[in-house]
Amino acid sequence: MFFDKPITTLTKEGTVKNAKKTARKSVIGILLFLIVFSSGSVTALLMSERLAKTSIPTIAPSVIPNASPIPGALVAERVTPLPTPPAAEEKSEVKTVKVKTYYMVQPYDSINGIAAKYGVLPWQLREVNGMKPGVIIHPLQKLVIPDVKWKSRKYIGKASWYGGRDNGKPMANAEIFNQHEILIAHRTLPFGTKVRVTNLINSTSIVTIVKDRGPYPQKNEKYTREIDLSYGAAKALGAVKAGVIPVEITILS
Repeated sequence: MFFDKPITTLTKEGTVKNAKKTARKSVIGILLFLIVFSSGSVTALLMSERLAKTSIPTIAPSVIPNASPIPGALVAERVTPLPTPPAAEEKSEVKTVKVKTYYMVQPYDSINGIAAKYGVLPWQLREVNGMKPGVIIHPLQKLVIPDVKWKSRKYIGKASWYGGRDNGKPMANAEIFNQHEILIAHRTLPFGTKVRVTNLINSTSIVTIVKDRGPYPQKNEKYTREIDLSYGAAKALGAVKAGVIPVEITILS
């Protein structure tokens, strides 16, 4: 393809010169072709060596059937999805649930009687059951008993006593007041709560129960006394003459 005209035996002088020039050009073209071809081979060889040294992953024969990896060839890497880690076990939160106490109302039951039985106040029993004062309960009615914790088990205060004109009248727990019975009145302790009352003047003690409500005398919007003693309780403590005495009140049950 580099010959302009075929080399033949020519007789004319000009034709011979032209043939020489053409042959010279052909030789030069062949040399250029060889130089270009050689430089291209060297470049390709260098590129293949560089590619072989790089860490280009190849596809294993097991990935593509009947295929073998070609050294230095650019191949696509198959990305194997990582196995999904097992879901972490959810730690169930242990919650402490208070078990409610229920009571089925029986015939002749009263709010005060049920409250005294479970050591709560009547208003607490009504509040937890959503009942207003004066609401009448009926047999087979289901009541929730509140869980009341009394913080103080022992404290000191003043005690007065009552009797005389209150004798024979209904108390807050619906029983008839007998002034000679040893009992006390308290503003908040549940009916039936057993307490020890100690006269701090003479160290005399009695054990009695809460059956009534009171006392309510106040000074500067504060109650001045902790408990009211029945005449019988005041007599046992030696407090009838004094009227008001300092006492230590210990809640027993």
